[in-house]
Amino acid sequence: MKCAHIHLLASSVFVPCPCARPPKKQVMGHSADRLATRFGVSRADQDAYAVRSHQNAASAHDKGLYDEEIIAAHGTTKENNVKADSNIEKLATLKPAFIKPHGTITPATSSPLTDGASAVSGMELCCIRIG
Repeated sequence: MKCAHIHLLASSVFVPCPCARPPKKQVMGHSADRLATRFGVSRADQDAYAVRSHQNAASAHDKGLYDEEIIAAHGTTKENNVKADSNIEKLATLKPAFIKPHGTITPATSSPLTDGASAVSGMELCCIRIG
């Protein structure tokens, strides 16, 4: 039986479906830190992936690959979370954002709070289209 409950919050607080286990009421960053530890994903691997991700996103924007997918907000289609100048040295100076002092998730490797807002906007559009 599939669950029909959808719970999304723009604050990035994980709110599970009421049909699931009891909620732990934690932010996604705490879960990401624990999962990185559990599966052996190092801080260096996360930083390298983040640098590639930022550079790839910046390149895609420059090439116009997102032009058909992004709606202008406040007069711009430029994402404020893409950092084209990201580099390993800069990321290595960032402190853990969630589990301190030994966590591995930093501001550069975590999802921005606007991800939740994007999901909510997408669901609203989807619901409008479906009716």
